[in-house]
Amino acid sequence: MPQLIVQVQTTVANVQDVEVTDTIQEDLAQHDLLPDEQFVDTGYVDAELLVSSQEQYGIRLLGPALSDNSWQAKAGKGFDVAHFQLDWPRKPSDLPARTPEFPLESSRRASRSGLC
Repeated sequence: MPQLIVQVQTTVANVQDVEVTDTIQEDLAQHDLLPDEQFVDTGYVDAELLVSSQEQYGIRLLGPALSDNSWQAKAGKGFDVAHFQLDWPRKPSDLPARTPEFPLESSRRASRSGLC
């Protein structure tokens, strides 16, 4: 029989759901209640949490991702997220013209430095 653990976090109105996912997981870890899989609502998922949940806590975070609300997706112009594909085992990404991009680690560094 599956076990269901429910954890509730109350915050002030200006705190986004995604900001408390790690807090919830940390609390579950402190009480030795970490699940193998954690099912969450859209607001609790982002790419960084999908990775960090697995790496830090061994949790497979499952939930629908937010839709792409970028101006490119809304306008149907430019390159939105749907135009890029990631090959996680090899780590390069393909640009829409299918030109190999920088390795993901280089892209992360560039993003953090504000170059992207």
